[in-house]
Amino acid sequence: MSIAGAGPHLGQAARAIEQYEAALYLRPNEPSAHNNFGTLLAARGRWKEAKLHFERAAAHDGEYSEFTYLRRPLQAHIYTNLAAASIELGSPGEGRRNAERAIEYD
Repeated sequence: MSIAGAGPHLGQAARAIEQYEAALYLRPNEPSAHNNFGTLLAARGRWKEAKLHFERAAAHDGEYSEFTYLRRPLQAHIYTNLAAASIELGSPGEGRRNAERAIEYD
């Protein structure tokens, strides 16, 4: 996943997308991969797809509860991204609720 994360910085967004898809095929419930992939898609203006990945990240994040001290920053990022996607897609109320949730974890 680190290669996929580096792709956008190297101007290789298409390759990064392929790598995130491959990573999620292998680990479909990995919240950080969903969150990072959603961030890449959002940066490319693909907000609907991005929001789906942010939602999947939020849905699966609780599966890693044994690492609570590591989860809090990830949860804050997930809900911040969900807020941005919701607002971008015309749902400011949902965006506000997600932003409030992000603050709980920050």
